[in-house]
Amino acid sequence: MKLSIIIVHYKQEGLLKRCLTSLKMNTITCDHEIIVVDNQRSREIDSMISQRFSNVLLIQPHRNLGYAAAVNHAIQMRDSNYVLILNADTEVLPRSVDSIVALTENLTTLGIGGARLLNKDRSLQWSARRHYTARVLFWRLLRRAGLKRLSDSRPITKYHLMQEWAHDAVRDVDWVLGAAMIVSRQAIAQVGYMDERFFVYMEDVDWCLRMQQKGWRVCYLPTVPIIHDHQQESGRSLLSPSFLLHLTSLLIFYSTGSRFFKLIKSDGMLITCCVSAILLVLWCVNALIFWPLLLKNRRI
Repeated sequence: MKLSIIIVHYKQEGLLKRCLTSLKMNTITCDHEIIVVDNQRSREIDSMISQRFSNVLLIQPHRNLGYAAAVNHAIQMRDSNYVLILNADTEVLPRSVDSIVALTENLTTLGIGGARLLNKDRSLQWSARRHYTARVLFWRLLRRAGLKRLSDSRPITKYHLMQEWAHDAVRDVDWVLGAAMIVSRQAIAQVGYMDERFFVYMEDVDWCLRMQQKGWRVCYLPTVPIIHDHQQESGRSLLSPSFLLHLTSLLIFYSTGSRFFKLIKSDGMLITCCVSAILLVLWCVNALIFWPLLLKNRRI
């Protein structure tokens, strides 16, 4: 099998239907399969796929595995050369799948390739990123606090989002958004699967970093356009269940000493410690409010 297309679903039935329809309308010439991991274990999803998308393999775990574990579960079940991981809120444009496979085959040391993500109005989405710094994290927090225009106008934010670049050529980047990325099976065999400590969020940042540490390239692929109806659940407020999950993953990511010391190296001890303290306070407040709710709804 050349390609496994993996989609993880949780409470996005309408978006999943649109994603699968876009794949169905695509002419994919390589040997491939489509796998949906339904973390919601929904009867509606079972019915929809059996009636409208009979070529799709549906996996319904006995519980909500989280995003990283669900992706790993699907990868481990198959033996394809490449894995294309799509969010349920993506829409695959004509010839995009064939294009991303062909590009990946030509880039022999490619570990992860990120598609050219587009907003619903077909404008460019900033999906290739530089690594976080303490200052970047601070301005991203202010963005969630309602200061979007101020945060987005900062030079350090534009640098993080690589806005000075035309996004018109294949380029090595620090990390790509996991909404639409292709991964080499050879790279997975050497680097390992997604880290399942990340229930949701930051698993893409972590995987890209680990790929690079083992000598694999992480590249932005501009000739592969895919629409991403970015829901940005965790970006709407400083107090929300989704933001709690994002903060939890962020703290796990920087719990490795070497990663935290890189923050200190880039921005200094004082700024890094101040931002870290803010993050910890926000995590504690969100955890007190929302952790019981997440447990009750089986989100974790």
